[in-house]
Amino acid sequence: MTVVRAKLATHLHRLSTPFLFVGSGLSRRYIGTEDWEGLLRRFASLTPRPYEFYKTSANGHLPTVASKIAEVFHEIWWEKEEFSASRRDWSSSLQGVESALKVEIAKHLSEMSSLDTLTEPLSTEITLLKQAVVDGIITTNYDPLLETIFPDFHTFAGQDELLFSTSQGIGEIYKIHGSYSAPDSLVLTAKDYANFEERNAYLAAKLMTIFVEHPVIFLGYSLGDQNVKMILQSIARCLTQENIENLRDRLIFVQWEPSAEPSVDPYTIMMNDYPLSVLRVTVNDFVDVFTILSELKRSFPAKLLRRLKEQVYDLVLADDPHNRLVVADIDDKARSEDFEVVFGVGVHAKIGQQG
Repeated sequence: MTVVRAKLATHLHRLSTPFLFVGSGLSRRYIGTEDWEGLLRRFASLTPRPYEFYKTSANGHLPTVASKIAEVFHEIWWEKEEFSASRRDWSSSLQGVESALKVEIAKHLSEMSSLDTLTEPLSTEITLLKQAVVDGIITTNYDPLLETIFPDFHTFAGQDELLFSTSQGIGEIYKIHGSYSAPDSLVLTAKDYANFEERNAYLAAKLMTIFVEHPVIFLGYSLGDQNVKMILQSIARCLTQENIENLRDRLIFVQWEPSAEPSVDPYTIMMNDYPLSVLRVTVNDFVDVFTILSELKRSFPAKLLRRLKEQVYDLVLADDPHNRLVVADIDDKARSEDFEVVFGVGVHAKIGQQG
């Protein structure tokens, strides 16, 4: 066992089941998607002006670059024959000038490369990641990679869906910047980011329990990523200083550096008004990290646990089990096949006898 695997395994085994916080680096590694600027450059090439025109006009601010490209692309999308199929499928549901660009970005990202064609060590990494024992995933990625790797997880596409839906906190993927499956959910332009930041406190409150109760493993981000800093700052505002200190052992940043010596060491991220201590894991591939995640123990699959939590929530909220859910003493002789979910309550010895 390598030093990284031994140290990280010891660290994670004394904590609860982790969440993953996934950035664009993972998608670039496995399916070759562009980073944000690369994506904008691709679609600027479909307009009369080069990408550099939009970048300099926006003083390098990428959300504003996206807004300027979207405004020009809007007319092109409505006029050119090459987008006729997209117009047929999406024109009735567009919400504004920026929607056409989002539709084409979503369409581009939906055409994901097959994971079956990966070579080593990437194919081994994906095999191990599919076996990872995690409670859920938070991501700013739009693409379908995570849904492909974790097909049993329920996906929430965008900030609105997460804020206004009932999440169970297990077996779920939170695509906080939107998803290819709902183009208008993408957080892409200056307007989108303004709306996102306006409601960021609500999102932070929704995610706060995850950060307090679970270790959070960051994959595919740099330590200075502004999206991550913004989320951490919002969460920190909701916590006492004591609870912020408790995050010290729970925030784990995995950094891929192909020529670096693998290591595990404490690291300090400077926030606006305070230092935040995290654990930095430097690797030259992800085999050790994903092996550890695949070896974590859980009594029940995340999909089953999410379903159980959902059933209990529905029962408490509606007080209407529809005759398919029962809470019974362990000695109750009701036939289990009559119900979708049975919660048995009794002393440990009797539970062992019943099975």
